[in-house]
Amino acid sequence: GDLEGALADYEVALQLTPENIATAYACGLVHLQLGRVLQAEQMIGLAALQMEEHSSIQLLHALLAYTIGSPRTAQTSLLRYQSKIRKNQNPTAIYLNYLLNPSDSQQLTGDAISQYFLGKYTRKQMLDESGKAETPEQARQQICAAAFWIAQYEQSQSNEDSSKELLEVALAFGNSDLTEFQLAKWQLQHSTQK
Repeated sequence: GDLEGALADYEVALQLTPENIATAYACGLVHLQLGRVLQAEQMIGLAALQMEEHSSIQLLHALLAYTIGSPRTAQTSLLRYQSKIRKNQNPTAIYLNYLLNPSDSQQLTGDAISQYFLGKYTRKQMLDESGKAETPEQARQQICAAAFWIAQYEQSQSNEDSSKELLEVALAFGNSDLTEFQLAKWQLQHSTQK
């Protein structure tokens, strides 16, 4: 539970053994849990450069880079992920691919978020569908993630007010353990500073 203490330990370990890229990755994860998305992107980006064979690190880096507004970096890491995982890609990769390449909708599936991207679901339909789960906690997590993703879509369409509303929905339904919650929180804070 002591994230600041863990971060301090990882930073000392990184200073003592800078070649230990796994420590940079762990440091990045702690930064993400603390909501420090820029620092998380830097550390996980460092790990992604050195650990190209780890597809999950590539995908996380792509997501972080996209969130902070670095689409080229996001595309590079996403391509590294896609070169390793050609079939059964993580939904995050599918959504990122579409947001980075809107003319490429071939990977989109029948899930609620994809249907929203394709204009086949309204916001309400998408959130209602995303809220179907075995437990209330799982439903809340799914709504948080879905709201984050459609906020990204609305942002890409220059619908700032809608994007902010959806980021607020993500915060209302999520918790600090969820990546989408931390990214939504960072984006809301960043958008109010502009």
